Amino acid sequence: MTAPSFASPGILQDPIQPLVGDEQIFMLPYLSRPFFDELVRRIVDFNSALIEKMLSESGDQIMFMRIGDDFGTQNNLLM
Repeated sequence: MTAPSFASPGILQDPIQPLVGDEQIFMLPYLSRPFFDELVRRIVDFNSALIEKMLSESGDQIMFMRIGDDFGTQNNLLM
């Protein structure tokens, strides 16, 4: 069995960070909490539907799935 070449879906760094910018990703929860909450909810809903579809279509072919985000830099933690 081979490992899929599909990047795990994230929530903060990808896709929100490219949408709002590197600095705004850290400020948005404080500056506009309702917008941030709605954005995260929509991304989670999309990712959940995608994962459900992948699992239902693959049958018993998927042994594990990694879901994560990148919270680090080359030298330290990002958050």
